[in-house]
This record gives sequence, C-alpha cells and structure tokens, in this order.
Amino acid sequence: MTETTEPRRRSALTKKTAALFATALLAALLTAACGDRPSTTEREAPTGEGSLIDADPEIVVARDAMGEITWGLLDARALESGAPRRGPIEGDTADWIAELARQVSLERLLIAEAELIGADRDPELARRERQLQRTALTEAFLADRPLDLDEDRLRALYADLEDRFVRPERRRVVHLFKRWRPGIERADIVAELQSLRKKALEGVSFEQLAASESESEARHSNGVLGFVERGNFSEDFDRVVFALPAETPSDVIETTDGGHLFYVSNILEARSIRFDEARPLLRREAMIQAQLERLEQAANEVPRPEPLAVAPPDLVRRAVASGRRDAVVLEVGDFRLTAGELAAQVATLRRELGGQAPPDLMPRLLAEIRWREMLFQHLRDQPDAPEAPEQVELLRRRQLAESFAERRMRRWLDRRPELIEAHHRAHPLRFATPPRVALTRLAAPLGNRPTQTMARLEDVRTRLDAGTLTLETLAEELGGELDLLDERTPRQLAADEPRAARFATLLEPGEHSPPVRRDDRLVLFRLESRREPTPRPLALAREAVLEDLLAQDGARIFREMRDEVLAEGGFALDDEAIARLLN
Repeated sequence: MTETTEPRRRSALTKKTAALFATALLAALLTAACGDRPSTTEREAPTGEGSLIDADPEIVVARDAMGEITWGLLDARALESGAPRRGPIEGDTADWIAELARQVSLERLLIAEAELIGADRDPELARRERQLQRTALTEAFLADRPLDLDEDRLRALYADLEDRFVRPERRRVVHLFKRWRPGIERADIVAELQSLRKKALEGVSFEQLAASESESEARHSNGVLGFVERGNFSEDFDRVVFALPAETPSDVIETTDGGHLFYVSNILEARSIRFDEARPLLRREAMIQAQLERLEQAANEVPRPEPLAVAPPDLVRRAVASGRRDAVVLEVGDFRLTAGELAAQVATLRRELGGQAPPDLMPRLLAEIRWREMLFQHLRDQPDAPEAPEQVELLRRRQLAESFAERRMRRWLDRRPELIEAHHRAHPLRFATPPRVALTRLAAPLGNRPTQTMARLEDVRTRLDAGTLTLETLAEELGGELDLLDERTPRQLAADEPRAARFATLLEPGEHSPPVRRDDRLVLFRLESRREPTPRPLALAREAVLEDLLAQDGARIFREMRDEVLAEGGFALDDEAIARLLN
C-alpha cells in the first residue's frame, strides 16, 4: 500500500484483484478495454541501479515482530501486484525496495492483529470471501466452454445496436426568458429583450445576462439548458435553435407566456460510427453478453435451488435509489443479496471501469450474481468439483488486511477528536439533514400530436403559476392523471421520478416545472412545499463526518496509521542489506 495509492475509500479488492476475481462482467470489460498483462517471463528488469533479477532471494532486507522479510518475499509481492518491472520505472531503487518492505510488513502485522481479535470473522469479509470463492469455482468449471466472439456475432450486434452508433447533432443551449407582466405593454418587454440581445452581440456574456435577467428556472444555472437534440423542444423552438449559428443570440420569440431568447454556445455535429470504429465497444459488449449467456446456460443445467426469487427491475432500482439498504433483491438457496450490498458492488465496478461502465450495469450485475450463485451452490457440494485457485486464500488475506487498515485509521481518528470536530465545523451543510420536498405530478398521454401537447403545457405555465388555471382542470382537459409525491428527500424522489429531483431545487412553492417527456407521457410538476437542510450536531452526524474525513484526507491519515502500526510491530529496515542487493 503506497502513499500515492492508499486509501481512496475503495473496495478491499485491489485493481489486480478486480482483474482476476471480480465478477465475470468486470473481467470481460477489463479484458476488452485493457488487453492482457505481460506474463512474468515477459517483464523486464529495472533500469538504473543494477538488475534484481538474479539477486539472492534469501537476503533479509527488513524485520518486524513477525520475523524476517527477505528479498524473495518482496520480489514475489512485486510480481503478484502486476508490476511490469522488478523495480521502479523512475526514482530511487533503494527507496522502492524500502516501500515494498513497508507494504509487506504492514499487511502481515494487520492480519495478525485482525485474527487475534477475531476481526477475520466479520460478516462483510465473509461475504467478500464467498464472492471470491464463487467466482473462482464457477470460472474453473466454465473454463472448457468457449465464448462466442466471432465476426458474425460482432456484425449482428452492430446491426442490433445501430441507434447507439448514430450520434445526432447536439447543441448546447442557453435560454433567457421574460414574462408578460400586467400593466406593462408587451412591446416594452420585447424592447427589453432586444436590448439584451444587442448587449450579447456586443460581447457581453449571454450566460451572465441570463443569470441576472431571465425569469425562468434556468436562471439558477446561468440559463444553461445543456446539450439538446431535435425533439427536446416544441417544433417552433426546434426550428429556431437548430438554425442558429454558434455564439449568436436568436431574435425575440413571442409565446403566450412571454418572450424568449436562445443562444447556442457549442455545436456537436451529427455523425455515424463505422463498424471498424465501433469494434472495441462491440467486442466488449459481445464479451459481456457471451459471459452471461454461458453462465445462464450452465446454471440452468444444474438443479434449481430453493428458494429462488429475484425482485422486479423497477423494485430493485427504487430500493437502491431510495436507500432501502436491507431490502432483499435476490434470494438463491442460502444466499441473500440486499439492495445495499448490490449498490456497493455497482459503485465499486463503476469506480474500476470509469467511462467503460455500461448504462445497464446494475441489472447485468444482478443477473450475473444470480446465475453464478446458482451454479456455485451446486458445485460446492460435488466431490469432483474443480478446485478454486490458490490465489483465493491470498486475496482473502489481502482483503482482511485492507479492511482492518480502515479500522485502524478510524481508531487513529478516534484519538484525535479535535480533527473530527474541526471537519464538522468546516462543512456544516455537508452533514445536515437532507432537504425534503412535496410535489404534485401531472402525467398526460402523448396522444397523436405530442408536439402540440408539449406546446400546450409550455404555454399554460404562467397561468398555472398565477392560479388562473388549475392542474385539475388541465388534467381533465388532457386526459391526464394527478399524483401527490408526498414529502421526501431528493434521493427518494429520484427513485420514483428521476427528473423531478432537478426541478425540486429550482422551483419555489406554487411554481410549475417545464414539461418533460417520460416514456409515453408528458410530465409536469408543481412544488407544494420544501423543507431546507438543517445542520445536525456532531453527536448525530459523527459517522458521516468520519466517512467524509477519510474520503477527503485519507492519504495522510493512512500514512500516520501505517507509521504507527510499523512502530508498534518493531519494523526495521536493513540499509546495508539493501545496498548489497543493488551491487
């Protein structure tokens, strides 16, 4: 665990562990994205201070309470961690050896302490160990079943996913709006807008003008509506926005609500991705599909465990988004997976994969766990079951060390309450109760003329805000339905209505959102009430403060904890032995 990489509040699995023993989905994605690692025999010797390839593995370079730390032990650790060289790519080789010795010593001292107090029996570690065993055993069983990744499959997949490889023109749009106001001539408001347009043409930032002058909800984001495609607006607005040259404000557009100015700050041209360009993505997608198909086929060939139950996708999504961590989303024989555990695994994979993570990662991961667990429960009871690789025990111990390192970091913080108190004082709103909002939702059918329905909803917002038209009347006119989304946090709201959470932060009570399209409906929201965040005392927020402090300042805390453990464990380097090793 080096100072530059530990810890980042990640899963206990290292990247090497993820590449070897994470889910089949992760393995497929990493293989497609990164290719194969060089084998041990292909790795090069370090440049600089002499080669370590032929160094005596029995040379003792350090000691601690657990005994000697030899060069052979360090060399094995360096290769095991996936290092491309037996030595640093740059920097001082002696310092690299010393740091490697600290890593090995810290890990074994932490494991010894964890086992002494029984921390190795922690339920979370047991879950992780089962995950390692499940993946290793099922992968060994599936080893003789080849994956179908031929050219025909890639081309068929390209045809099936054709829409994903056509990128329509997108424009980053900024909006400035002025309402018609009682007692003021419409021509005067148009003149105000024309004056603002002139300022923009003279070089004044359109976003600054929108932030200070606009009367729409978008003023809170400098008028920025984001990147839009054709069809995001009404037909009239589409015609204006997609005819505008970049960085030129539109003429004033008059509607029943008021006058509008649009500004396009950036244009992403439409383009199609050719098959050859899409091949890496197609191969990755084909590998994921093939992995899941292979797992499903094998799982369906073994006896069905009882019970076997999977929550519907909508319930899974809502349970994860709303934070119902104890809700069971998968039950296979003696195995239970909760929404909290699924969310943690999804978060880990997203961190590992970054931009390579597919949008439907959660349902794919849930399916992968289901098939793999069905197969695992059958295989573990078979006398001729394939043996899991030796690395499983190694990785189990590595997980124990990293998990206990976090416990030691928390202990280090517990002895320094002034740091916890200072962090709480510095970020009061970060540890406040979340805001709570109540909304009324109008959901209207698209009908045969969705553009006109969208325009109708846009045009009546002023009347709705003024109270001269009610949502009940509008719902009856459009054949829509009204629902009260009672008081809830933005996270809870997002589980039911993902787009409502954004409007809830922009609207004032009694105001109505712009209409948005959701599946086969047009949806509009009215904010009924909002309770603002309330700072929580440290006694109630302490766990959240600890989590945040570890996330923000984890590298420094880890260094302090590491030095403390090594000192307690009697760690000592032998500088003369390291010098002999390099000569």
